[in-house]
Amino acid sequence: GTLVKRENLVQLQIAQQVPRNEEAICEELLKEVETWPEAAEDESMIYCKPVGTDPTTKEETFAEDLGIRAAESIAGKWNNSSAGFDIVTETDSYAIVAGVFLDYQRNIRKVVYRRVSRFYKKRGGGIVKWADDRFSIVVQAEGSKAVREAILRTLPLGLKMRYKAKIREVRAKNAGPLGERRL
Repeated sequence: GTLVKRENLVQLQIAQQVPRNEEAICEELLKEVETWPEAAEDESMIYCKPVGTDPTTKEETFAEDLGIRAAESIAGKWNNSSAGFDIVTETDSYAIVAGVFLDYQRNIRKVVYRRVSRFYKKRGGGIVKWADDRFSIVVQAEGSKAVREAILRTLPLGLKMRYKAKIREVRAKNAGPLGERRL
């Protein structure tokens, strides 16, 4: 309530007094990956998941983008902004989470909603309800994904492209002589 409104007002005032330097932020992100190359190796920096088979080549195709940790890293350096998630609705069969990213500098608010089922399919077949303690973990994971989407949909494309390229470069450099690591 009142505390959040005050915090938002203070952040708006700071954004007006101390505008962000996007070039400096980009350089800081690139330097971070060089300084801590093990961070680039973290699988949550760039996700790569199978999405189907190419009908022409019959090869498996993948969706790839900056992951949760990469988005959090960028958001942590993107001055005059805030990110988080909240559970909007919770029923006996699902929850809805909202990931939010606020950019006070450009007056942009991005919200991404995700529906989280209380049920899952077992490997052997059948549908089972998550235990409450496990469902809490699933909600946290989906909330993180929603925040990632909100952050990445708000940031400049060039910044995301440079950061992703630097992560790939560092990964390739550390892949070893055979270069067998999938980027």
